[in-house]
Amino acid sequence: MSLRIKSLIGFVGIILAITIAIVSFNYLNYPRILRKQLLDKGISLAKTFVSQNLNALLYDDIIGLKNAIKKLKTSEEDVAYAFILNSHNEILCSTFDKGFPRQLYTIVTSKMEEHSPLLLKTEDGFIWNIHLPIMEGYLGSFHIGISENRIRGIIGNAIWQTLIIIGIICGIGVLFILFFINRMADSLSELVRTIKMVGEGNFAARIEHNTDDELGDIAKNFNLMAMRLEKAYEELKNAQAQIMRTAKLVAVGNLATALVHEINNPLNGIMSCLNILKSKALTNREREKYLDLANEGLLRIQTITKRLLGLSRDRPLSLKPTDINQLVEKTLFFIDYRLKESGITLQRHFGDGLPQVMIDQEAILQVLINLLVNAIESMSSEGTLTINTSSNARWIKISITDTGEGIPPENLDRIFTPFFSTKQDKGGTGMGLAISLNIIEQHHGEIEVQSQVNKGSTFTIKLPINKNE
Repeated sequence: MSLRIKSLIGFVGIILAITIAIVSFNYLNYPRILRKQLLDKGISLAKTFVSQNLNALLYDDIIGLKNAIKKLKTSEEDVAYAFILNSHNEILCSTFDKGFPRQLYTIVTSKMEEHSPLLLKTEDGFIWNIHLPIMEGYLGSFHIGISENRIRGIIGNAIWQTLIIIGIICGIGVLFILFFINRMADSLSELVRTIKMVGEGNFAARIEHNTDDELGDIAKNFNLMAMRLEKAYEELKNAQAQIMRTAKLVAVGNLATALVHEINNPLNGIMSCLNILKSKALTNREREKYLDLANEGLLRIQTITKRLLGLSRDRPLSLKPTDINQLVEKTLFFIDYRLKESGITLQRHFGDGLPQVMIDQEAILQVLINLLVNAIESMSSEGTLTINTSSNARWIKISITDTGEGIPPENLDRIFTPFFSTKQDKGGTGMGLAISLNIIEQHHGEIEVQSQVNKGSTFTIKLPINKNE
């Protein structure tokens, strides 16, 4: 009997199972109905709560609201939590006794304009967050979390009952085709076993199968493939050692080149300080300042060497509270010589009253110098380099904008990849941005890039104000 006929018999069993599944569909469809009832209940509870406590909301009766919201949670089995936000998205009261979950707050406030229920996956199971604006949002919003645990239990029991019924029906069908399946089982088992052996590296394994059906054809072709793989594997082993040695030499060469490139940035800063010391009559205080900056550049060369070698492993950070505007100003001292030499216009736009941020000053200084040097190298003498600092509730932001050649869209996703560079002709190694991203990620920050070809690029460093983020 050919495999086609054997398969046909198997398909009869599959069709039987599909038929049973279709008959059972309407019965299994009722979870959707249960979920709709649950959401309707949640919406009704939210509307009732707001209606009953409207006076307390109008007069900011926080104690009354707390009592009402706790009573709602204890009286309804499906209510996992509830809370009220004012019009500024500040928490007025909630049922969380151990502190409001930060992740829940972030998710909910980011979806405020979406009025449909939001399904959340939590440690306590799946919860629908229902959001109801109070007086069209003028008094804030009421949020209630409706747990799916109860209906999931009901659905689970129903599914098990249905599976048992289907299993009994399918069992009858399986008995009918079992004889034909067994005849193929031995051949298929041998085929699977031999394929597994070849997959584990035993290329000498062969399938002993002499039938004239499709399985026999598969066995013959597989044996031929295994023989060719055995020969290719021997050749591959001989070449692999040489390839590994070559790859290591290339990596060492790239790293050495990257080291020279990265050290060049602080050396330029030191050169700038020495030129100022040489060309200007300075007070003792000014002279000491430039000598200190030059010494910091030398220390940073040592730091860069260690950081390059440790790109792929974590490095403990020396975090200190830092005024980001002062750090940017210090960075500009180290590129002042490059700016004057290139004739590029510098524009500063520093935010006022920025909070201090916990950072490794040496590491962030290295990132800023790297981005600034990249921006300078991308522009002509008529270019403009703009530095902005700002903050919001979560981030300190440093934006560096140039009017250079820009980055092609196809390269935007690759610029942070180690050894990827569009400046090989200028000595670029592709390590600067990779190292910068590594440093910022160690600070739990982000780097965003916006660029247009022939118009320029903007690199934005985002550092968390809260050191625990």
